Amino acid sequence: MFLTTVLRTGKGNDCLFHFRKDHLPVFEKLLYDHDDKVRMEAPEIFRVFGKRRPEFVGPYVEELQQISETDENRIVRIHCLGAIKAAER
Repeated sequence: MFLTTVLRTGKGNDCLFHFRKDHLPVFEKLLYDHDDKVRMEAPEIFRVFGKRRPEFVGPYVEELQQISETDENRIVRIHCLGAIKAAER
């Protein structure tokens, strides 16, 4: 199974991506990246998946919850909570 989505670049060059469930471990690793900017955006793919394919995000909810409670970056915590909420709807 896969999810097709359009990523908006803001420059008129939108990109069509096909994400598969087996891509999620790559994004899971990005949740722990040393760069704050990467960690701030990594939960967003889980939010997108959670809105359209919540069963894909289910195995990561506990991990996202732990990050939302412990990460030093406020934005990372907020984005992780957003991913959890999207998956639970």
